[in-house]
Amino acid sequence: MTTASTERSATEPERAPVLRLLSAESAKLVASVAERCFTDPWSHAVIAAALSAPQNAAIGAYRDGGLCGFLFVSAGADEGEISDLAVLPEARRGGVGSALLREGLRILRERGCDSVFLEVRESNTAARALYTAFGFLPCGVRRHYYRNPPENACLYKLSLKPEG
Repeated sequence: MTTASTERSATEPERAPVLRLLSAESAKLVASVAERCFTDPWSHAVIAAALSAPQNAAIGAYRDGGLCGFLFVSAGADEGEISDLAVLPEARRGGVGSALLREGLRILRERGCDSVFLEVRESNTAARALYTAFGFLPCGVRRHYYRNPPENACLYKLSLKPEG
């Protein structure tokens, strides 16, 4: 299957998404994107609560005036977590996920996190490749973590401490 982002010519540059912090008023819009991206998305209530939690930051990626992706990060003490990253199918492979992840990591560094954790479906090779490209390393497996469909979660960790 070909998507719009893979149909552009090699000379046509992909324009960067516009990134904005999301507020609780965005819950319905975020839920509609999540429903298109995940087989077992967070409910509207969970999204609304996550958008309101002070330890969280949520970033939306916009193209052509519409939300095409989002990222939720959470910071506690010196550890951060990537808790949800979604990009609409038609916007994938166009730099949206990378832009969101880069901004999320910037926010977690700013909040004093030394390391970041996440879990991802074992079968989600595209997301796993993205995280690996950013330096995340596998650090474990959570058996039967996902429900719909049942699947293991691969755990990843990234150190944000400067080397040396």
